[in-house]
Amino acid sequence: MTGMQRRRHQALSWLVGLLVLVALSAAVTWMLNKGGRVSETSRPWPVKAADLAMAEPPRLINDVERADLSDGVLVQGLVVTPNDLPVAGATVALYRLVTGWPEWRRERVDEAITRDDGAFQFRCPHLHGFLVWYDHPEYAGGYEEVSQLGDEMRLRLSPGFEIEGFVLNDVGAPVPNARVSIESVLGEQRRASHTQTSADGSYRFSRLAAGPARLVARHATWQPVRASALVIGDRKRADLRFDRPSMSPLRGRVLSTSTQAPIAGALVQVIPLSDSIGLSDPIATTTDANGTFLLGGLPSGSMRLWVRHDDYGVSRSTQTIGASGNDVAIELPDLTRVAGVLQGVGPDVFTGGETLMMRDAGNALAFTTVQADGSFTFDRAVSPGPADIRVLGGAFSFRSMKATVWNTVLEEAPANELEIKVVPAAVVRGRLVNANGEPVEDVVLTRTQWLVDTVAVLGNAAWMMDFGKVGDGLMQLVDVVRDEPLARSAADGTFEIRGYRRGGMVARVACAGCGSRLLNMQVPDPGKTADLGDIVLAPGCSISGRVVRGGRPFVGATVTVISDSCQSLAITDGDGRFMVKDLEPGEYEVKGRLSDRPTGQNMQVVTVGLDSPVRDVMISLDVGRVVGGIIQDMNGQPLAGALISIRGRPGQVISSRSDGRFNMELPDRDVELVVSYGDRTQQKIVPVPASSSPDELTIALDRPPSATLVARIAGLPGRRAVPGVLLRLTELGGTADAGVQTRYIDTLGGDFRRDQVPTGRVKIEIWSDGYAPLQLERELQADEELDLGEILLAPGASLRGIVQDMDGNAVSGAMVLLGAETDFDLFVPSVRSGPDGMFTIQGVTSQSRHMIVRAPGFAAQSVDLELPRDVLSPDPFVVRLGRGATIEVVVTGDGIPEDRVVYLRRNNALLQSTVLDERGKAWFSNRGVGRYSVSLLGSSLPAEVVDVKHGDAVLPVRFDVGSK
Repeated sequence: MTGMQRRRHQALSWLVGLLVLVALSAAVTWMLNKGGRVSETSRPWPVKAADLAMAEPPRLINDVERADLSDGVLVQGLVVTPNDLPVAGATVALYRLVTGWPEWRRERVDEAITRDDGAFQFRCPHLHGFLVWYDHPEYAGGYEEVSQLGDEMRLRLSPGFEIEGFVLNDVGAPVPNARVSIESVLGEQRRASHTQTSADGSYRFSRLAAGPARLVARHATWQPVRASALVIGDRKRADLRFDRPSMSPLRGRVLSTSTQAPIAGALVQVIPLSDSIGLSDPIATTTDANGTFLLGGLPSGSMRLWVRHDDYGVSRSTQTIGASGNDVAIELPDLTRVAGVLQGVGPDVFTGGETLMMRDAGNALAFTTVQADGSFTFDRAVSPGPADIRVLGGAFSFRSMKATVWNTVLEEAPANELEIKVVPAAVVRGRLVNANGEPVEDVVLTRTQWLVDTVAVLGNAAWMMDFGKVGDGLMQLVDVVRDEPLARSAADGTFEIRGYRRGGMVARVACAGCGSRLLNMQVPDPGKTADLGDIVLAPGCSISGRVVRGGRPFVGATVTVISDSCQSLAITDGDGRFMVKDLEPGEYEVKGRLSDRPTGQNMQVVTVGLDSPVRDVMISLDVGRVVGGIIQDMNGQPLAGALISIRGRPGQVISSRSDGRFNMELPDRDVELVVSYGDRTQQKIVPVPASSSPDELTIALDRPPSATLVARIAGLPGRRAVPGVLLRLTELGGTADAGVQTRYIDTLGGDFRRDQVPTGRVKIEIWSDGYAPLQLERELQADEELDLGEILLAPGASLRGIVQDMDGNAVSGAMVLLGAETDFDLFVPSVRSGPDGMFTIQGVTSQSRHMIVRAPGFAAQSVDLELPRDVLSPDPFVVRLGRGATIEVVVTGDGIPEDRVVYLRRNNALLQSTVLDERGKAWFSNRGVGRYSVSLLGSSLPAEVVDVKHGDAVLPVRFDVGSK
């Protein structure tokens, strides 16, 4: 890093430093080519169109297109197991790329199933702009771009691993219908995949490739939570816990720039500035018939907003998500056709037949073939705005850039006519020979970069949140590009690399059976040639071994093998084993590394030769600080299911086992564990200093006496099975602040069981969507198991209604239930308003007359029905939804309670809780008209009362907690 670069970086804020750090993933993307395996789940959130950017459209190419392929080129190869054996029954699909890396939006072209030889082949019009997906029921598959060099593809499957867990809300209750995503971490190119939690909050991924990953949970009413220090294969269970309600939603309207007409079906995506679509899962939706959209489940801060449509240009902007809702107007320009002419500077710069590729402002790809007179017309209209044009194969260079890439800005016009001056390309040539001087053909040369330990340092610094360390190594890595094929040797061993910018470049030479090596080359000026002469490839050698951590095999560790002229890597398999083949003879540093972990690196120096392969290299990774303990009640009895997390890393939790025990790896610094059981009232903060690593922590939580309820539940008529019930327990005759417990319970086969029921006189309410509730009272004793017998739920009366906004417009997709507002956090009701706002709900009785209606972007509306008038009325019951207000909580002073929890109540009922951020702020968005109280858990300050009125936007609430 130069002094100028260092001074420039030191001027950046820590936030910008973090964003740039995450952007460094491109610096080592070549490292984990086997990590980008996709689990093809497709359960959308928040609406089904949210998956358009990642889904595989079922459309095949039409008959005309298929006929045109008869004279094309073959794309062929083999699908092999992790042991390089051909595999039958693998599915291979060919796609045409719509957008470039890393998003890879695509259109399906053809599909094949491999036979015993593992072979497949497709016919394409050309080799550029195509992608192959491969999969097998017993392995993890992936994606690979079709090489422009035309070499045979070898698609290697990986061992598949599973990970499962639960997504919980702030009081430990399961969250159904949450979207859970597996995403990339720093230094990896794992393709994002997702699934959805079931009614009990559980999720499961299968057939994932081993290696580091990031786990993210999203829900329309919560801010996303992430678990970054995750290694697929090593860990089979990961639970996530929402801590903060969603910020106000982002709503807007998409219009045509030229006509101002609304655009329906536009894809709207929001993603953090530091993330990339394709490697991270965006929050997405599509516009309706009026061009409007709404996005919920947003975190605070700056986000990148993408809006695009197949028939229009793209819009990219930065949106700040905050306490009050944003209303944005997005205009999409018309697409533009791009044509032009090349003007050669020098003799015979181009001859016609060269291929140009354009990447537009929306990352969309377009191609064209240069005619003999230099004219060209791209095959599709593209978005106005910044674009780059690349000449594939490096046939020539662009004069202004002195390289194969030319940058321009396309105007908003029906057509853009370009005049581009081109010059002869710079050429680097050489000849590959074996140890006997014989030519070696079909060897692929790939542009890459030297692997440096800075990447590991940066990864550890990010995990430790050490931004000072991050700053030391940023500038030397930010310009590294993704690996790309350069050339393939001919029958006489010669190769030619054309068109790259003057200066240094590193190429990896790789062929089966030969020792792979790196070439440091100097690209000359345009029109000049550099001859590397004969390059000798030695016979290949191998290094194999095992990685262990804490005395057991470690799956998903990255093993790098580096010498002065050769480098390679591997990911450990299910037994912690690795093998690196096709190495030059010589001395190597063999290192084990864990991305995104605070500990875990070990190096050995080994010497390998043709007749002396190195086997059984043992790498033992440090486990670091592992704190174990037991969670128990005040009587010394173990508590199963207690939640333990690290303060400052909200969302990621582990659960105590049936014996109350837990184990957790901690970073090498002072930390605090947040331990809770049930709701937040049974919570404790446990400090764990960096200087101490106790063998076992004993954490006692106050657990009140409890009982257990069991029953068999069915619905009438016909004793039909119900998918689940909502159990509401109210303590009677107790203290004034005795709360109400509400949980959603799956009733598999009609069997119902609930532990941790309060003792004493208790009102028991059993609700199920579409049925009238059952209410009864019982006296419960400590440690009693009470059998309620068979419970039959009646359908009750029906109510027909319509949901409208304050202007009388229909609100579609609004959720309607009978019960309490907080019930939405526990299950997803089946009743929703249609496109005309109409709905019909069953189960109305005198005990279930309280109706709640909620739609994204509106405040929830509570209505007490008047019976029997409302159910007998010939006119639909009208429910009007308003935008609602945001209650902003600001806490000042040094005496902020350690748990930083803020409660929002109405009529003494807890509606929501959240956690103060690092600035002492919290928000409750979309609150309807009414009186609320806000309080700090653990503070002696009285609750603050907030009256929300029609038209209110942001209502501040302040607490001055003074000094500790």
